[in-house]
Amino acid sequence: MPVSCRAVNARVSRSGFSINSVRPLETRAADAQVALTCLGVLGQERPAGWLNVSYTDLRRADCDGLWLNGVNLDGTCLEAASAYQVNLRGASLITANLRHAELGTSILHQSRCTEADLRGARLLKADLREANFSGADLREANLRKARAAGTVFVRADLLMADLRGCDLSGTDLRQAKLEAALASDLTIWPAGFDVEAAGVVVAEDPGTEPDVLLPAAAIMIPENVRLQDRPHLDPPPRRPLLAMPPGTDRTAGTEPNSSWGPPARRTPGGRRAGNTGVRLVGRLAHRWNSTRSSRPGWTA
Repeated sequence: MPVSCRAVNARVSRSGFSINSVRPLETRAADAQVALTCLGVLGQERPAGWLNVSYTDLRRADCDGLWLNGVNLDGTCLEAASAYQVNLRGASLITANLRHAELGTSILHQSRCTEADLRGARLLKADLREANFSGADLREANLRKARAAGTVFVRADLLMADLRGCDLSGTDLRQAKLEAALASDLTIWPAGFDVEAAGVVVAEDPGTEPDVLLPAAAIMIPENVRLQDRPHLDPPPRRPLLAMPPGTDRTAGTEPNSSWGPPARRTPGGRRAGNTGVRLVGRLAHRWNSTRSSRPGWTA
């Protein structure tokens, strides 16, 4: 099990720690990554009520596309986590560590992020409506094209944050620090807000942002391009299957000991027993991919 976020933060404060020295969660604590993925895949079918994942070490976790709505993530360490297009509606992220986290196009509607550390986080086109970022550290955070209408930023530190094209209508910016924050002519401010007095720097808008990153698996070869014309696109040759040793009974309940491998039980249908967890996660992933496109809440 991963160590608590309190212990992680204590070690970080004592030495010059770099997140680049931390392995991804799927290789550092594979069981924790599988549990987090299953929680997020089945998130839309969970009954009402909060799940407690607070004060957990989830640095560099893969949360892309998961449903973590209503989950208690107070104090959780999600530094450099990939949380692209995640549903965090109504989640609690009080004092959570989200430094350099990727939260692009994620839903944080009505989430509680008070005193959270979001330094350098990417919130590009995220849904932050009616969320509470009171006292949060958002220095150098990227909030371009984010929807933050009605969001609370009381005492939040937005020093050098990128607010170009951000909708801040109706937000509470009392005592917020906005020195050197970037804005553009498309940034919508609350009524009566004095941009010059706040020290905001007005810059050119970057233009249209991409909606969804194209995954590598979706890159297709044009139909008019033949593989024989592009040798580097030829599929690798198949490796020959290992021949089973003579005398191996394919229909028996067990296979004899030999150099081919250890005994392995077979189910009545002929499938090898074991790897139940892998098959379960595979079925969940197939179910997630087949229903993801029909889920509401992902429109920009």
